[in-house]
Amino acid sequence: MNIDDVRAALSAGNLEMLIGLEECGWMDVKSRPYMVGENAHHKEELVKDVAGFANTATGGLLIIGFKTTAAGGVETVSEVSAVPRALVDTETYRKLIDGRVYPHVEGLELRWTECNEGKGVLSIDIPAQPASARPFVIPAPTGKDQKSATGLAVPIRRGDQTVFWSAPEAHRRLSAGWMAIGAPAADDGSAERDIVPPAKDAADRSKAQRILAATPAARSAGSRKPTSPAPSGSRTSTSRRTRTSRKR
Repeated sequence: MNIDDVRAALSAGNLEMLIGLEECGWMDVKSRPYMVGENAHHKEELVKDVAGFANTATGGLLIIGFKTTAAGGVETVSEVSAVPRALVDTETYRKLIDGRVYPHVEGLELRWTECNEGKGVLSIDIPAQPASARPFVIPAPTGKDQKSATGLAVPIRRGDQTVFWSAPEAHRRLSAGWMAIGAPAADDGSAERDIVPPAKDAADRSKAQRILAATPAARSAGSRKPTSPAPSGSRTSTSRRTRTSRKR
């Protein structure tokens, strides 16, 4: 099954069709919801996971309400484990995503699939975002309710996990961008107001890509063969709008 097949199964309430699928670059499965009302770490994990999928070419699905089994380093969906609707605070999820993921994630959808007795499965669907919008950034994690006012982090998917750009990777890409569109006009505190505006976004992005491709790190990476992650009777209600690390 590909990502569109999983979307169709969730939309139709065919939850059993997901059993046997492996977590991958576009799907992350959790057995418990993000407890954003009582745990600052869960707030940070939610926006990290959403931004990580937004930074992929495919988008992705965060699915809450399934158990997985681990074998050979791979998490496989093993059974439906519906969560109480009362524990899923979708409105707060949306507010956190809107307030902490930049730029805005277009077309993000939260879908609740009812199972029984007030329990169900929540899917957070992050569609593929325009290349010109990437990278999506979030406040640097602090472990506190108050988000960082200055620090930034860039989450990305690596196989079936969401990780942050390393300092060397962030520097390499920022350096390419600066060479492509120019550095801030001043480094004396007024830079935030005096950023040199880019000429044409598409041309600047193309130039930055050429610069990145010419860097030693990119040439070294290109010599290695890339690895690809393995793809891995209910009522459904949809709320459209404005998807952690390992399992909780």
